[in-house]
Amino acid sequence: MFVYIQTLFFFPYFEFNSFHIPSFLIFTSLVGYLFTTFRSKNKISLNFLKALLSFFLLVKFSRLSESGYDFIGQFLLILIFFIIINKKKEDIFIIIYLSIFAFAIKANNLIFLFILIILFNKKNIIFFFSSLKKNYLILFVSIFLLASIIFNSFLNTGCLLYFFPKSCFGDSLIFWGINPTDLMTFFDNVELWAKGYHRRIIGLELTPENYSSNFNWVKNWILIHFFYKINEFLIILLLLFLLFIFFFIFFLSLVTLFFWFIKVPQFRFGFAYILFFCMTFFLLFFRLKAFLNKRNFFILFFVALFLFNIFNIQRIISHLKLDSNYRFENFPWINILPRTVSVEVFTKKGFKYYKPEKLEEGFCFNSKTPCSLNNLEITNYKNYRIFKKI
Repeated sequence: MFVYIQTLFFFPYFEFNSFHIPSFLIFTSLVGYLFTTFRSKNKISLNFLKALLSFFLLVKFSRLSESGYDFIGQFLLILIFFIIINKKKEDIFIIIYLSIFAFAIKANNLIFLFILIILFNKKNIIFFFSSLKKNYLILFVSIFLLASIIFNSFLNTGCLLYFFPKSCFGDSLIFWGINPTDLMTFFDNVELWAKGYHRRIIGLELTPENYSSNFNWVKNWILIHFFYKINEFLIILLLLFLLFIFFFIFFLSLVTLFFWFIKVPQFRFGFAYILFFCMTFFLLFFRLKAFLNKRNFFILFFVALFLFNIFNIQRIISHLKLDSNYRFENFPWINILPRTVSVEVFTKKGFKYYKPEKLEEGFCFNSKTPCSLNNLEITNYKNYRIFKKI
């Protein structure tokens, strides 16, 4: 769904190719919220958390485009998390809208539902129904967004919600519908990829079924992903986030982290859940007594903002000096490279796809389609073609 928003910023006729602006706006909204909601009268623990998280986000995520939509939904979840902590019942409609928006960006953000359980109490439910008229616009936009998700899913897959196979009508009722069995196979492949099956350095003898069962994948995942992505992230967090207050939120954060870990344990799919757990853990078991006033927070924030810009300026300068395909040719717009010379590749069943003629220099995004840098096996299934890397 997020790609439709990005297309609003893509005007090739005017050579205006800034489809990363929506991602940047969501990131700045999160950082801006942390900055503008810092209050001297707030609890010291919450102020300290906002200050250090602002610093961490600006320094860690100086380049937003490297992981597509994966981080964007996570930024929204962090924003929702802080709105929940704020404990204002009138924010429940905003929380509903932002949650649906996050789900629209990435279906795996549904894991956040375990955190949203905290909103289901008598006080919030009474307020929700008594305030429908005052907040009808936000609710209408939320319902429209949810309906758009369902409609888009139906048009593309024949399922009301493609991540729930039971919502699929199947190819027996709708000619373009995806068979639920094929959908489950796809989900299994995604889970195997997230758990590092295709990049495993141990357990090479394991079949996909044995790899995913009984946590056999954990050792390999730790070696290829934990020490590469999450370990550094956790070390920084353990030094930065030092408190939390609500045991219930801590418990729900733990449940959320657990389901992310057993289903899609990739950093890009769950760094927000790691943040939730660490923040709630430290806010629960520690009490920070240090005084953090607004002046000190502003100093810390602008130091982080300065580093954020320095990192990006250095990256831009280095790319301007490069003598390769990664060099900026039309800064600040993205590079639109000339079409790669492609060669035809035929599979055993006679299907055709393309590869760049020079693999070391070619890219699929500016090649003829369908394109792959890997060898493919292609099968025909009704009106669909299924591509499998071999």
